[in-house]
Amino acid sequence: MDWLKVSIDGPAGAGKSTVTKKVAQLFNLYYLDTGATYRATALYLKKQGISLNNATTLNEITKLNLLKNKSQIPNSKSESISKHQLTTPESQISPSYFPAPASHLSNLLKDIDIYFQQEFKNGQLQIRTFLNGEDVSEEIRTDEISQLASSFSAKEEVRKILVALQRRIAEEIKTISHRNESKSEGGGLHQILPEGSSFKKDETTKRFNGVIAEGRDIGTVVFPDADVKIFLTASLEERARRRHKELLARGENKSYEEVLKSIIERDHRDSTRKHSPLRQAEDAILIDTDGKTIQQVVDEIANLINRKTNS
Repeated sequence: MDWLKVSIDGPAGAGKSTVTKKVAQLFNLYYLDTGATYRATALYLKKQGISLNNATTLNEITKLNLLKNKSQIPNSKSESISKHQLTTPESQISPSYFPAPASHLSNLLKDIDIYFQQEFKNGQLQIRTFLNGEDVSEEIRTDEISQLASSFSAKEEVRKILVALQRRIAEEIKTISHRNESKSEGGGLHQILPEGSSFKKDETTKRFNGVIAEGRDIGTVVFPDADVKIFLTASLEERARRRHKELLARGENKSYEEVLKSIIERDHRDSTRKHSPLRQAEDAILIDTDGKTIQQVVDEIANLINRKTNS
């Protein structure tokens, strides 16, 4: 298998991000955090003074002219083919970031600029999210932004735009990786990136063995053709405990009861929304992470991937 596509879905607090990063590093897969695109969008709209109380439809948000849609092809290392930190002067990939699916969306999110940067430090994969040039990796992880992202993501137009972006990122990664592979020799599916490697705007030599994305509709909507589909879950209490611990580590002083209530509300929104609700794909493997260590879950997923790639 020359290109692997893995989807990991599940509710908040199931351990998706931690596990996905480790699996990405193990198999040299590009880690696509789809939730970060929704969180960054929610943060931008919040900073523009937009909330669901004063903008109940996307038509109202459209008036803010928030879509960035470039048309030129980059011709130097200073230009970006896309906003996920993959630039090469010889690429022929269009840099359009949020391709509008219809004319009434052509100016949506015009002033928003999101890109990702990932690197290995001390043997760990680290992802940074940038919004209009500012590192917002920590800011988009607050409980408030989580709730806003869940609410805005229920909008059909928002999902269409961001799903198109997520698919585009995966295709550009594949194109660049295959081109770079043709320039070098060797390298199988399990080749690991060397310590200290990273993607930057002038990076031209990196390649991946596939893409692994985590979210809530990856296996059902974004990548229904994924080779391996995982649905991670855990008990409500365990997920609340994990999220509470995570928020406290970031300096957010919220009680366990508040976090539990927040997760219950988000579960309801995510699973009952009309467009792309949270649900397990029919061909996804269910993994309950209760009582399991991170490494045990990673090993379980790794075994599934190995069986798939060796079959």
